[in-house]
Order: sequence, then structure tokens, then C-alpha cells
Amino acid sequence: LLRGAGAIAGGFAAEDLARPISVAGAALISAVSLWAASRLSRTSDSTDAGILVLLCGSLLASPLGWVYYVPLALGPLVAVLWTRWWQRVDRFWLGTAAIAIVGLYVPLENVRVGQPSAWASITVTSSYFWGLFLLWLTLVNVARIESAGPALADRRPDAVPVCGCRQQGG
Repeated sequence: LLRGAGAIAGGFAAEDLARPISVAGAALISAVSLWAASRLSRTSDSTDAGILVLLCGSLLASPLGWVYYVPLALGPLVAVLWTRWWQRVDRFWLGTAAIAIVGLYVPLENVRVGQPSAWASITVTSSYFWGLFLLWLTLVNVARIESAGPALADRRPDAVPVCGCRQQGG
């Protein structure tokens, strides 16, 4: 659909659609990031997770120098790990976050492996995007679960309640 210099059936050139689509995507990522940060920052031990989702969202919304700016997320990431906030996250999303963190630290020399190739471009070359996107998606999902309150958290058998204690009785 968005191919080359040809016109689309309606008379729009493909290049004319690139800017509105990217602006809409950036606006959506920014809005979701602000929502997630407001949900995550409700408790003192989640403030670092809120900052982390804002950093990831800002890098996704304006992908300028991901390789150079991703290390800014190390501070909030270390704080999230240090405060054991991550123990509230279910195993699936913890695994997703672990894959994301590994994807963020692929050596720059390795991103050109297999080029030129469409599959290499989508996978290895895009590892910084996929890592950042998965980390952001994990944080947004945790914000969604925390904003739902105890009702949703109680349905997750492997999650620890927000207060850090187990409920008594039935």
C-alpha cells in the first residue's frame, strides 16, 4: 500500500501518508505512556517504573538515537530491580521484559548481520526497537493490571498483591 513513488487509488502519493501515520503513532504512544505512568506512580515504590515507561515511550515516539539514549533507562531499571517492584509482575511479562532487556544490549556491530535481507532487517537489525517496544508493553500491561485494582490482581495466581502481603482467609 505504501510503496514507492506511485499514487494510491485515491490519488494520494505513498509519501504523503508517511507523516500523518508517524504523527498518529507517536501521539498514541505518548498518550498511552502518560496514562501508564500516572497509574504506575501512585505508590512510592512504583515511581521508578513510571519514569521508565515515560523514557521508553518517549524513545518509541521519537526514535532518534535509540542506541545512544537507551542507557538513560538504566537508572530507573536498576531502581525497579532494587526495590523488588518487579515481583508484582506475573511470569509471562517478566519473561517478556527479560527478552526485551537482552534485545536492548545487542552490540552495534551485530545489527548488520545478514544484510541485505528483509528478515535480518525485521529481526536482528530491529533488535533495539523490539527490545524497547517489549519493555514498554510490559510496563503498560502492569499499569493496566494495577489500575484495575485488587479484582484483577486476585485472578493472577502467580502475582504478589500490591501491599506485599498475602490475604488471610477465604
